[in-house]
Amino acid sequence: MQTYAPGWKAGAHSHTYWEEVLVLKGRIFDETLDRWVGEGEYACRPPGQVHGPMEAGPEGCTVLLINTSSWGK
Repeated sequence: MQTYAPGWKAGAHSHTYWEEVLVLKGRIFDETLDRWVGEGEYACRPPGQVHGPMEAGPEGCTVLLINTSSWGK
């Protein structure tokens, strides 16, 4: 689980692994999607998919974050 403070920001980026995100509380804006992603919404990103820049809403954001970066190690 990951909590982002109100107004937290991250630049556009990608990963070399699968990433799954479920928003548990609050919301986050993803410029790649050009929309807010809110409570109960889910995203699944394959390796290499660019996402962001992102910014947490004024209430902050808590997500369940699952990725395969350490699988098989």
